Amino acid sequence: MSQKNPGLKFDNKVAVITGGSSELSKKLAIELAKRGAQIVLNDQKHAGELDDVINQIKNAEGEAVSSFIPLENSEGIIRQALDTYGKIDLLINNIEDCSENEITETSDADWENFIKLNLTSPFKLIKSAWNHMRAQKFGRIVNVSSHIGFFGEYKKIGLSASKIGLHGLTQVAAREGEKFNIKCNTILPLISQESPKLIPENVIPLILVLLHDLCKENGGIYEAGGGFISKLRIERAKGVFLKSNISPEALKTKWKSIQNFEGPYDYPSSFTDSISRPMIILDELRLIPRPKI
Repeated sequence: MSQKNPGLKFDNKVAVITGGSSELSKKLAIELAKRGAQIVLNDQKHAGELDDVINQIKNAEGEAVSSFIPLENSEGIIRQALDTYGKIDLLINNIEDCSENEITETSDADWENFIKLNLTSPFKLIKSAWNHMRAQKFGRIVNVSSHIGFFGEYKKIGLSASKIGLHGLTQVAAREGEKFNIKCNTILPLISQESPKLIPENVIPLILVLLHDLCKENGGIYEAGGGFISKLRIERAKGVFLKSNISPEALKTKWKSIQNFEGPYDYPSSFTDSISRPMIILDELRLIPRPKI
């Protein structure tokens, strides 16, 4: 099947894709299969939709199976990939509950369900696939998050909290997986008020690049939609150092400087980065000895 698409190849790569009834997951499965991958497409509630996708792949001489194993049984989902195709190479976590509740309307059970579906399920799938990826010294993981997770939105408390947590999971997996050639990245599909429906074809090319053998990116956040693709990062403001009189009153007088982003530019991308610049400046001020990092 891969000969029909001469671009990025995924020959003999085994992919597990969750959220199988979503348009993004269905079309991603078809595109990966066209490029040679073997697909395990998971969803619990939409058997007919999954079977249609699997049949479409098979009719084009691709390889794919439906998976109706509950997300709670992450070991079972990964075991299905191992039993069917002998390994697990690619994992795409595309799961979310978009229910709307204000903070005071969100019950403890609602909160636990958000975290369970949007954060715990991806964690358990990564954990179940991890040792297999480590042993073969190869793995590619893409976690599908949301702009709501990073910037918040009215009545989206569960989605926002769990999806920002998902990127924390990405960053830890990226650091722990680096020496085993396991790359993990987060994507944020873009939609707009004018076009609130996600168009998968605008997002899938980014996912394919992040899943490929040649991908060197790790722990990043990328957004894609409408032909626009970009990487996001954290920027630290210039900030201030108070040698003495560290009080709320002193902070208030320096508030504009604390929020001044007019350089020098600083983009921390790790825990070490996050503390290195303050330590360097403190060294220069000779306030404290610099600890070993």
